[in-house]
Amino acid sequence: MNELDKMRSGDFYQLTAPEVEPYQEAGIIWNDEFRQGNNLDRPAQLLRLKMHLGALGDQASFGTSFSCLNGPNIYIGHHFLAAGV
Repeated sequence: MNELDKMRSGDFYQLTAPEVEPYQEAGIIWNDEFRQGNNLDRPAQLLRLKMHLGALGDQASFGTSFSCLNGPNIYIGHHFLAAGV
């Protein structure tokens, strides 16, 4: 199984593998766009997350430092809180 297949399956993968780099770069761009959307209202922010993540449960909250590089493989459940330290 190559590194891209591992990433897509949610398994551990090598971040610097050539076949994974475009996805890492896309994730970095998405994170920048997500942070720029911090001035949006809550429903608009959650809609942006739902479009990027594998799943997003009800009543999830995210701090301004939230980021993810492989959104389609991330499943966030109900009552989730991601806060910066």
